[in-house]
Amino acid sequence: MTKEAIKRADTNSVNNSVEPDNSIAKPADDEIAAVIANKGAAETDPRVDHALGIFSDLTALEVSPTEVIAAKEILTVMPVRRPKKNEFVRAQETTFTTFLYQDDDEGVYYFIEPAMRPYFIAGSAVKVLVPAVNQLGAVFIWPVPADDGQSSRNNSWNESHRGAYQQAKIKWTKMVGDRVARQYRVYEASGNLPDPQFCSLPFNQQIALAFSGINTISDSEHPVLRAMRGDIP
Repeated sequence: MTKEAIKRADTNSVNNSVEPDNSIAKPADDEIAAVIANKGAAETDPRVDHALGIFSDLTALEVSPTEVIAAKEILTVMPVRRPKKNEFVRAQETTFTTFLYQDDDEGVYYFIEPAMRPYFIAGSAVKVLVPAVNQLGAVFIWPVPADDGQSSRNNSWNESHRGAYQQAKIKWTKMVGDRVARQYRVYEASGNLPDPQFCSLPFNQQIALAFSGINTISDSEHPVLRAMRGDIP
């Protein structure tokens, strides 16, 4: 075979090769995508819902901007403190009167078990523990100075403190210390604050949370008593 004949044979082979058949069905995903793109067919073709999956009905997924996901807080700690000067508080009638030791440097209150009370020459005081809540819904135990009917009458700090507690039982109340007057100034909220949402736990459970672990002085080797004796940690 001559070179010219070979060239003609190659040309004929190329011309006679099978062309791609565009009529062959496209893959399913491409077909559905095409259906979705065709707005008219998309309204009636059942394959559209299959392609859209969970997003086929947006109405069922839509939420309101004010919708809140339900959740219930689980309390793991219960602060023991005085009301802060920048908050309004409410208090309940329920009370528990006991001895507490206050670490002024750390601002921490410790419950003193009865057997340990003789060790405390100073630093302990009788407090009336009261369940309380602020305007933001933060719950805490409020240690109010107990009225012993004698020495406390001459203490304007304690007197005004108890006055704030009495007011907080019925109205949203703020107490702010006044060092010049040596008392707490008591204020009533003028705004329309909502009803207080007190802790739902029984009061003894609140007390147990407040004084769990090291916050209860139960033996003579407690860090507070060791510090009082001058023991080196």
